[in-house]
Amino acid sequence: YHRNDNDNDWKFLPDLRGNLATNYGQALDLVKPLNDQPYLLVGAPQDDNIEGTATLYRFNPTANEWDTQGTWLQGKAQAAVGAPEQFGAAVALSDNLRAVVGAPHHDANGAMSGRIYVFQYSLLQVAASYQALPMGTANGQALVGTSAGSRFGSTVDITRNGLWVAAGEPGRNSVSLFNWNGSSWSKSWEETIVTEGDFGTSVQFLSDQYLAVGSPLADGGRGRIRVYELKNDNDTNEWTLLPILTGKLMGDGLGQVNTVSGRHGPNGIELVLGTAKGAVERYDLIDNNARWVRRYMVDRDAPVSAIDSFHNGNSNEYTVFAGYKDDQQALVFSGTPLTSGDDDDDDDNGGNPSGPTGPTPTNPPTNAPTDPPTTFTPREWQEIAGPFTTAGSIPNSLYGYSVAMVGDFLAIGEPQGNAAELGDVAIYDRSGNWRTAEFGFAINTLQFGYSLQARMANGKPRIIVGAVDTKDVNNFARFGSAHVYEHDGSGWNALGDMIRPSILPTEAAGAFGGSVAMASDMDRIVVGAPSSSVDIDNLDTGRVYTFFYNGAEWTWLAAPLVGSSPGGLLGTSVDMSKDGSRMVLGAPGTRDGDGTAY
Repeated sequence: YHRNDNDNDWKFLPDLRGNLATNYGQALDLVKPLNDQPYLLVGAPQDDNIEGTATLYRFNPTANEWDTQGTWLQGKAQAAVGAPEQFGAAVALSDNLRAVVGAPHHDANGAMSGRIYVFQYSLLQVAASYQALPMGTANGQALVGTSAGSRFGSTVDITRNGLWVAAGEPGRNSVSLFNWNGSSWSKSWEETIVTEGDFGTSVQFLSDQYLAVGSPLADGGRGRIRVYELKNDNDTNEWTLLPILTGKLMGDGLGQVNTVSGRHGPNGIELVLGTAKGAVERYDLIDNNARWVRRYMVDRDAPVSAIDSFHNGNSNEYTVFAGYKDDQQALVFSGTPLTSGDDDDDDDNGGNPSGPTGPTPTNPPTNAPTDPPTTFTPREWQEIAGPFTTAGSIPNSLYGYSVAMVGDFLAIGEPQGNAAELGDVAIYDRSGNWRTAEFGFAINTLQFGYSLQARMANGKPRIIVGAVDTKDVNNFARFGSAHVYEHDGSGWNALGDMIRPSILPTEAAGAFGGSVAMASDMDRIVVGAPSSSVDIDNLDTGRVYTFFYNGAEWTWLAAPLVGSSPGGLLGTSVDMSKDGSRMVLGAPGTRDGDGTAY
């Protein structure tokens, strides 16, 4: 497609089609060098007897068609191996037409050890076409993976100046960088994060000096993005880690292949990400690269499978392309410029002094104890029951994500406890011995059991349950919910209806129910929504709601408390006193991540 600058409309260009069953188009990269036409590199990892190919095209505006540049690229002739290597599973192209192609199933160092190839396209004046020449290392060795199953080359990228190549090796939780010294490629840097299992699933240069690397399975499936900055101190070419960005919700899967885009712009680092839950998000690294703040979010009920973005010159205006392969759709989103000064203002109100203010912290009590007890008798904890486990029919059900105990009842949350991620809470009672009770909760909400608290109230056991992904009544966006249950001596019954937040755009994906608590002497509860926002310039400030039970339903006790710091996440944790007259609230994202409690 091509956008017409006169009417801002997108027009079809001629299609390109590959051979049958070749996965043509699995990998793409599109560049437009200065004073030239666009170039497109297309990977087809199962082409030519499933060895794989990659093809470069240049757009011909006169003929309104794509012209093939030289013959297709193929790795087998270079590799001299017989196994299908999936050449073309990942591709990248620089402005000076250096092409990087990943072949993650190459088997030089064992099955699926992987390899990357680098080619330089040079113009042949006689043929008026480009031909590719291999670019190798000084000793002629191939750029190959370390060991069997490491899948080196599953994802690749190259800087626009063509001097740096990044290659992911997710089977070894690793990323490698190669530098062109003028005559050959040499390995300059490697990072391995053994604790995350899939580090290196995605790599994306944000500029010639910044690299983003994804780990979508990290932190319970929230996913993480690590951004590295090139430091040229004493010509050492050292890449240093900046603050880590973690997904907001379980299952976000930040850092999946093809879902990371962004740039290093005039105001700093900007990331545009797609999540497995269907959100398209924009994050900025602010306060001198000290903390991330989410600036924009669009939510749809389908996983994002691909993301790309571009900006209008040096402004903050941007356009995002999002692919949703499950829906067979691609959508275009246009961003709105940020209010000037927001990125540079590091006061507690996120550059919006006139905006909403949150709770004011108070000083600690003056009579707080300062010395430990003079005597202490060591004791040991003895296991009296369990361990409690789930049947395990659903992988990654997160059984045990939340727990609570009241009287003779034990509640264990399992927020992804079925195929639809509706969630469950398992209840156990004690009749001389612990045993599985005949009752449990399963309700048509998403991530039911994300948070729990249990207390005796009016002489009866009560449990409050948070479900952070419950959709609104129109089944459009995820707002979250909370649920209160009471045991009447024979079974558990819902106390009132489902408890919901305000249905406003700024509270979509706000994780209402991310934390819950209740009083025992009063029919009062508190519910945190740490990812709710004030407006597009003040995202993830957080909200805390309080409700009371009037005998039939839960109604607002007071207006919600609204966090004052973008990214402050007020309501990540909450608790309420026995009589319901006091609360304590956590906001771990305030003060540049040092956090605050109110």
